[in-house]
Amino acid sequence: MAAAESSESLNKKGERLYHQGKLRESITLYQQAIDKDPTHAQAYSNLGLSYQKVGDFPNAIWANRKAIALARGAGKNGVMASSYYNIARIFEAQGDWKQAEQNFWWARQNRPMKVYDDAILRMQGKQAEAK
Repeated sequence: MAAAESSESLNKKGERLYHQGKLRESITLYQQAIDKDPTHAQAYSNLGLSYQKVGDFPNAIWANRKAIALARGAGKNGVMASSYYNIARIFEAQGDWKQAEQNFWWARQNRPMKVYDDAILRMQGKQAEAK
């Protein structure tokens, strides 16, 4: 029963459903996790990714930005990097190379990784092609 479960356990269940491809169900569990703890940044980040996968881009961007705003503690940089990355991927899919590059850059600022470096170069190339 969800009423007795913690925000963390609801979030973990949502992650399992997400990985099973049950995106709508994962959204429900992430929302329940957030209802239990409105400061649960990872649940917002996960919610944003599920929204992104179902094509609800405005809510995906909103949830990821909320995760960034709430990120605290030891996992702060990871939550922020993955959330900026998720936002960047949405802008990239929409062909907004400049916004995508900016969000990939912010992801890299929080957690330097080759995938972010490569994405920044890819967006710079797309912008150069468009000129």
